[in-house]
Amino acid sequence: QRDRREEAVEIFSKMYEGVEDSEALVSEMIEEINRSIEEERANYTKRPSWRMVLLTPPPYLQRMLIVGVGVAFMQQVTGIDGVQYYMSFLLEASGIQSRTARFGYMVLFGLLKTGAVVWSAPRLDSWGRRPMLMSSLSVMTVGLTLVSINLYANSTIPALAIVGVIIYYVGFSVGMGPACWLIPSEIFPNIVRAKGMAISTVINRLAATVVSSTVLSLSSGLTWGGYYTLLTLINIFAIVFVYYIVPETKGKTLEDMLAFFQSIAQPERYNKARSDSDSAPDSSSHKYDMTAIVPQADENNINQQHL
Repeated sequence: QRDRREEAVEIFSKMYEGVEDSEALVSEMIEEINRSIEEERANYTKRPSWRMVLLTPPPYLQRMLIVGVGVAFMQQVTGIDGVQYYMSFLLEASGIQSRTARFGYMVLFGLLKTGAVVWSAPRLDSWGRRPMLMSSLSVMTVGLTLVSINLYANSTIPALAIVGVIIYYVGFSVGMGPACWLIPSEIFPNIVRAKGMAISTVINRLAATVVSSTVLSLSSGLTWGGYYTLLTLINIFAIVFVYYIVPETKGKTLEDMLAFFQSIAQPERYNKARSDSDSAPDSSSHKYDMTAIVPQADENNINQQHL
């Protein structure tokens, strides 16, 4: 769309360096992207308005927004900003009174968090998004539970809090941290991609603001033990959300994901459009309607998805 074909070819070539027949593969991917863009231009004289996206989105887009915005929202309400911004308060409440010791632990937590991000980056592609998210939230829940136990035990086991925080940080960094930005970028079609990502980002930052600004009030009303128990329960809810709502996006094109969301939002219309496409004289040139179906999508890939 922005006439940066050479840059795109260079990036794809680096991604698939060493793969057999990589030049043909890259060329095919570039042409597929160009076809997608041209079809969107042919079918839409203007882009969907903010009013349509926010107030009257079609069923498939509603489901996309639930997934994309939901993941972005969950990243923050599971407590990461509240935990790390007020880590010194937590360590003091957990029985670690030395300021030097608290500072040293916070440096350690930061290093471990960074290392976990580096470790997880390639595994998001090889293991998949859903398994990493489920594992991440499960580990975070365990970590928060350990912190809560120490706080309810009148901070008599500070080592339990330290281990709990490490587990929580590592858990967040291997899944919820990076996947929050990855999944929305892989589900919204080009025609609403910018708006979908913008909404997800705004909700993410609003949630971060609310979480970080209410930590002291909630900990004062619930006690620190109650606050971390609340975060534990929110993480459990996030596990349920990911399990039932978030699909796997690994190895799927935007066309695959669009067809998948249409198939679950309007299954009868999807099946009819699929049938009409298959019976068309030249199905390869059949134009798709974003409120109906993308005929080019791989139906086997779609049917294997879980939502």
